[in-house]
Amino acid sequence: DAAECREDVLCYTKPGLPEACTLAGPVSLVLFTASSAALTDFCATLSLQSAHFIGTSFGGTLLMRALTVRPHPWPIASACSIAGTGGPWRVPEAMAKLAEFDGSVEAIARLVSLIAEPEHEGFDHDAYVKERHARSLVPGHYAALSAARLQAPWEQGGPSAQADAYPNSLAGCTAPLLLVEPADDPSCQPGWSSHIQKGLASAKV
Repeated sequence: DAAECREDVLCYTKPGLPEACTLAGPVSLVLFTASSAALTDFCATLSLQSAHFIGTSFGGTLLMRALTVRPHPWPIASACSIAGTGGPWRVPEAMAKLAEFDGSVEAIARLVSLIAEPEHEGFDHDAYVKERHARSLVPGHYAALSAARLQAPWEQGGPSAQADAYPNSLAGCTAPLLLVEPADDPSCQPGWSSHIQKGLASAKV
């Protein structure tokens, strides 16, 4: 809510933009929570030249992976990943529960219970569940989240689909990076940010 009060902040929460969309002024920060590669088109449509990017959870993972690509797919002046590891160092039990999603509101409520306290002051649990459920039904959303753990039949039993050079592939990244590791995140292994610092010593926690 505080970010939405600033005229230099774009909150990208859902893919898709009106065809006729222009900026009234410079953009300092792009805050995104949508798990969609459409963010690339979003930046191109608005002709963003440089901005500070913040991604949460899977949005943070997308941002971390974008930093490994040269040149970056988005005009990243600096990056902040909140509970987004880039893929590894997730808790298998929690990931298994995330994979149990069947498209129902009840399933989303179970997932939300893993990451949020329903009685937390100022948190509208029912509204949040409704919003998350609506996003989960966007075409391609579930497939995008599930793709990373899939393997071809001939690769079964081999290295994980996520086994790659990351986080060493972050080497050479010059964009300032801030990692936010929540203290009680049940979905990520404690200390995941330290692994990223081994690949990119300049990253701050």
